[in-house]
Amino acid sequence: MPLPAERPPLRRARVRAAVLAIVCAGVTAAAAPAGAIVPGTVPETKASQAKPSATAPDLVLQGRGHGHGVGMTHDGALALGRQGRSAAQILATFYPGTTLGTATTTLRVLVHDAASAARLTVRLPAGGTLRPERGPVQGLPLRLAPGAAVDLTSDGARVTAASGRGTVTAPRGLLLLPDTVAALPDGSTHRGVLQVMTAAGRLRAIAHLDVEDYLRGMGEVRDSSWPDAALRAQVVAARSYAIHAVRYAPRDPDFDVYADDRSQVYLGAHAEYAAMDRAVDATRSEVLRYDGAIANAVYSTNGGGVTATAVEGFGPSRLRFPYLTTVRYPTPDPLPWTYRQPLREVARRLDYPGSITSFAVTAVGGSGRATAVRVTGTRGPRDFSGLAVAERLGLRSTLFAVVRPAPAAKTAAVPRTGAAPRIALGVVGAPTGARTLSPAAASRDRAADRRTASGLAWLLLAAVTTGLVGQGAVDSPRRRALTG
Repeated sequence: MPLPAERPPLRRARVRAAVLAIVCAGVTAAAAPAGAIVPGTVPETKASQAKPSATAPDLVLQGRGHGHGVGMTHDGALALGRQGRSAAQILATFYPGTTLGTATTTLRVLVHDAASAARLTVRLPAGGTLRPERGPVQGLPLRLAPGAAVDLTSDGARVTAASGRGTVTAPRGLLLLPDTVAALPDGSTHRGVLQVMTAAGRLRAIAHLDVEDYLRGMGEVRDSSWPDAALRAQVVAARSYAIHAVRYAPRDPDFDVYADDRSQVYLGAHAEYAAMDRAVDATRSEVLRYDGAIANAVYSTNGGGVTATAVEGFGPSRLRFPYLTTVRYPTPDPLPWTYRQPLREVARRLDYPGSITSFAVTAVGGSGRATAVRVTGTRGPRDFSGLAVAERLGLRSTLFAVVRPAPAAKTAAVPRTGAAPRIALGVVGAPTGARTLSPAAASRDRAADRRTASGLAWLLLAAVTTGLVGQGAVDSPRRRALTG
């Protein structure tokens, strides 16, 4: 998963050591139950005023924000939108150095993934057509009436479909072409073509749809009260992220993106609403570009008032995009939180073999987020990345400071790093791509914009060879737009 920026860009934020003091201010953590992350307002006081006890049996952290914090944040987009900033200004704030361009694509979204032995029932409220994924199959294509239900199973090599019109089996997979939408058992509905296939011992359903329909059904922002500019900025960022994934970093040979927060949250056609439809229409085909390539416009829920560098958010060497940098932004709520956990439980979660006596942030990144943590105890010191600690302890973010226990000894100022030490793993989040495009790759990307072939071209070719075309199965404005 999947924020806005203003123009001119805000100057690159330099976070001083006081950031740690701000986030570790004086909410009384002792009132919280062990193991809890407690939301609450954290006053801007010095960390020393928290009066930590070196003998306290609990680890107490105070922080703010929720998510990796890289790129645009929802709270920042909303705040800037309410200040009257345009979508372009919001995007320029959070992705400095990018420019607006145009691009489009067909997207493959994994909407169902289960063991091959599982059964998947797909309903076609307005009817549709069933056909093989590839090659001719006896009995296909098959026209299905409105309200038809198709029961799909797999033996690991073939997919079998049973409906009121009989049973057919095809190698590898089948395609369902709904006249409007295909409905899954979880209540979701999907436009485009639904591919049901077997792969790696799984029964998968993959929605092939135009990126504009994909954006209408996203679940990242479900609030029609957002200012139009903020929604438009969200749409442009999400479109850029999706097309970047298709072109440079598809998640799997069979699909481009997940439908959950491993990529961006896509719910389906049932989640469409008028305000988002308007934002998609108003920004049709608009994307962010950097040096000729589609920008990897990652975003998060709440950065606590300052965005993270890519290294802070995803770890060393994951992303090298200059526009994913530290930016201070206004927020009505930085989501302050307090974390409390018995030290013995912390030791267990971190696989520390002894008793912990000290827990200290030893390095921070450009935004003040912890990039390195040292745990000291009866079995000596152990080093972890900030991301590993956040993942193992279940923290909302790495923008935190230690309230207690106190450091084992007085230490020098916490160093600020541009790249986290190569220590314990534990990356939170799953950005697409991990490379900077060469000029040749950027040229290929620009050439891709000039091509008009859709990702569904092979589907249409198969439709012709199996006799689907000309049978009156599909003829709606959305389908014509999708298939060209």
